[in-house]
Amino acid sequence: MANNSVLALAVYNGELYVGGTFTSAGGVSANHIAKWNGTNWSAVGSGVDETVYTLAVYNNELYAGGFFITAGGTSANRTAKWNGTNWSALGSGTSASVRALSVYNGELYAGGAFTSAGGVSANRIAKWNGTNWSAVSSGISDTVYTLAVYNGLAQEWITVFIL
Repeated sequence: MANNSVLALAVYNGELYVGGTFTSAGGVSANHIAKWNGTNWSAVGSGVDETVYTLAVYNNELYAGGFFITAGGTSANRTAKWNGTNWSALGSGTSASVRALSVYNGELYAGGAFTSAGGVSANRIAKWNGTNWSAVSSGISDTVYTLAVYNGLAQEWITVFIL
């Protein structure tokens, strides 16, 4: 098991990925993110330098959000993606922590404590289209902790929960 808290889970390429405040999983060094193949724990590259709060799969890559500044030794500013081999940044990242990720309508939505994403003013919620960040309306007035896609009777939309 992890030596500290697990805060996020996602299945990617048939393996269970976990993120959190831990630095080892199953006795294996794993900086805030690890994967389980059904038998063994292993590190995800060199991991990230701080807490992972959320994980999501988008465009066949694993995305992480949190309080970290680097992923795999590369500047990532609280958002990064893992392609199965390497970490890379999502543009210039966000100005503060990312607490939630959710895929909706072909874009990755991020919620958290930030006020900008990729240099664009985005009050605590933004979306990533695979290349660029953009704001979602005028944003949210308080930290976003979770996001969910709701498929109602007449339409589908993303719902923001502030707790």
